[in-house]
Amino acid sequence: LLGTWVGTVLAFYFARENFQAATESTLRLAGLEEATPITQVMIRESDFVAYDVAAGDRAEDVSLADVRARMQTLVPPSRRLPIRNAIGAVLYVIHDSTLTAYAESQHQTTLTLDKTIGDLVSDATFRELVEAIGFVSEKATVAEARSVLVSVKNCNDVFVTLNGNRGERAIGWLTNTLLAGVQ
Repeated sequence: LLGTWVGTVLAFYFARENFQAATESTLRLAGLEEATPITQVMIRESDFVAYDVAAGDRAEDVSLADVRARMQTLVPPSRRLPIRNAIGAVLYVIHDSTLTAYAESQHQTTLTLDKTIGDLVSDATFRELVEAIGFVSEKATVAEARSVLVSVKNCNDVFVTLNGNRGERAIGWLTNTLLAGVQ
């Protein structure tokens, strides 16, 4: 068991180094520089789908079944869904893997899950996952977005706001896979 754990840690460590080397290589081949403005590569607000909580409502009261249903309406089904408040600020990003893991922890399936976002975030482990979001200003570069991505534990999503603050309307979105592809 200890050997398996050590092997996993080593594999993760070397995979991260390989990812960084591959990113730098792809960057050179694609002709993109680290100084590329994020506005050239981000998913614009008009092009991404989110679950928007109405004014006066609380995100914590949203049913996880509704979140999953929203993910399933997209073609192909979304693997992650930002949850935004009434002004468009991103509060959480819920990944399908997080929903699945949470459902299993509740001895349910994603089809029978009868909990809310509030229930999900009341569990510290799952709260950490859905709140693992980075923010950058619209003047940031791809390099700055990548730096934010790696500085936030478990982060897979960086949102672009006017000044890079969490409480501002998200005008753009950079996923980990998008950032890996443009570097």
